[in-house]
Amino acid sequence: MSPIATFSPPISSPTRSRFREGIHGAAVSSATFNADNTDSVFQSLRLFAENGEKSVQSVRGDVLQISAPRSLSPRQSTLRVSAEQVVKKLEAQQRIITVEALEAALLKNFPIPTDRELAVKILTQMTRFANMKGLNALQSALVRYHNKTSRVIYYQGEPTLGSTLDYLSMKHKASGIMHPFANPVTTEVGDLNRVESGAILLDEPTKARLQGDPQLCEHIRQNGIKLLYPEGWDEGVTPFHQPSLDAMMEKLAPMVATVKQRQAHSSINEDEVIQQVISAPTRALMQSLNLEDSLVLIEPLFPLVPSFKKNNTSPVQKVADQLAPNRLSLEELEKALTVFPGRANPEQKQLILKILNEQAEVYSPMRLKGLIQEKHQDILAQAKQLDIQPQAIFYYIDEKKKSYGLINYQYAQVNSVRPQQFIERLDALPDTPDKNLVVVLDDLASSGDSLLDVYHKMREQLGGKVHLYFAPLVSTNKAVEVFHDLQKKDARCTYCPGQVVTVFQDQDSYRQASPEFKATLKQAVIHLGHRENGLSLAFPYMAPDNNNGFFARHIAPLFTLNKSGCKDIDPPSPLEKTVQSSSAGAPAKEPSTVDLSGVQAALRGNREG
Repeated sequence: MSPIATFSPPISSPTRSRFREGIHGAAVSSATFNADNTDSVFQSLRLFAENGEKSVQSVRGDVLQISAPRSLSPRQSTLRVSAEQVVKKLEAQQRIITVEALEAALLKNFPIPTDRELAVKILTQMTRFANMKGLNALQSALVRYHNKTSRVIYYQGEPTLGSTLDYLSMKHKASGIMHPFANPVTTEVGDLNRVESGAILLDEPTKARLQGDPQLCEHIRQNGIKLLYPEGWDEGVTPFHQPSLDAMMEKLAPMVATVKQRQAHSSINEDEVIQQVISAPTRALMQSLNLEDSLVLIEPLFPLVPSFKKNNTSPVQKVADQLAPNRLSLEELEKALTVFPGRANPEQKQLILKILNEQAEVYSPMRLKGLIQEKHQDILAQAKQLDIQPQAIFYYIDEKKKSYGLINYQYAQVNSVRPQQFIERLDALPDTPDKNLVVVLDDLASSGDSLLDVYHKMREQLGGKVHLYFAPLVSTNKAVEVFHDLQKKDARCTYCPGQVVTVFQDQDSYRQASPEFKATLKQAVIHLGHRENGLSLAFPYMAPDNNNGFFARHIAPLFTLNKSGCKDIDPPSPLEKTVQSSSAGAPAKEPSTVDLSGVQAALRGNREG
């Protein structure tokens, strides 16, 4: 391995970490860059493509070292990939907290058995909302309240729990899924002071608004408006705020002490004391605002976690199950390989496994949290470089009905950003354009077109003095190229994704393949999705239409809430649906209309070549 890039002056440690995360999926030969503008260097390095996909091995001082290209082409590798390898790879991406890690942390922090047992009980309550499935119980509780009492209201001017639930309802409705989210119950309003009836959904942004607006508090009291709070939401673990295991243990310690103290002087049963201790910060805040009579605590009905139904399952395992994201089991993957069109051909299956092993990216809430934390540090560093104060960083939400709102809500929760810094109207910015940094957060930039439209809209309304920062958590190499060209013309525009993924047809394995083998690869994945990006990517709440057909139909839904929100530009044919439905029984015969005769020959030709 030889050094392929040097920097003058040497790059700092945080920047090195960014290079290590972001270079994966790009290709570099040898070059020297000026590192004064780290964002410019970051993009230039990522775009300096010549020899195929490479992975960063180490960054030492001012030298970046990169390994040899990896490829799924049989020409370069005859190693076979097993279904077990794919499942393990995707689990590793999700950063799952295992039961073993939980037990070790509890033993370390609570060496006394009775304290440890109490800590587990508290943690069980704190993690009820931890995975996406917990949102079903929350939405069901809101549906019941809405049907019995009144509408559920949230403020439309900033990312909130209400706007997030609204977005998820829209996703479920579009998918035709009959789940709690198929019945939207949240209503947005532009001014909470004008609300005359109903219940305002209470969360951290709404609490902050109440603290800063005494007139709103008086309006709520005078009009008998209720503050509807999912008990333990802000104090516990949610899909949008997943603390590390160490942070959880640190929060648990004083809670254990408080529960023990209260139980010693009270006749209330332990479960009630635990719930009171968990929700104590919200209760105390409402009391300080003289709104305790307006507070309505809703208690979602959580179904038993499946593994906890077994008699031999430990309480710690239940916590681990509640923390766990949706996962792909070996059985589910093997079933998917029995229903796709090329199922009868072993080489076609092997191609699918190799494609999944090389390019599949699954983003659990914990993984998203990591990307969001890193992105926040990047944005703060950019503001410092521009001599812009942290409070002058504004996050623009162009369309809350899209995932912009959800990502901004999670960003605010993870990084404790003030609600006032999120804006939905560009005219809400202070009249000091050169002293503001306007950030556009997104989950995925595939073609880059949507963010490019936002860029033109912002420049038209704000002029050229405002510094713009586009920060998708994930970007394709195509979107990087679009903004790389734009940044040459606009020095006050920065494009800095958290991670870059390479579209299917730009991967070495595809570009270097023979025409026959290209046809084989395309046939294996059914279709390449929107703009022929051919991605294999899933978020916990949706999967984009840029995914290839196999991943969109058979894998992505296993990672999303209620298996919904997954777009497929070319839905399964009646023939494939028949094959899928028959897979539950005896294996179906290979339809004669699916021609796989050239697959083995193409594979053989690539190996021999």
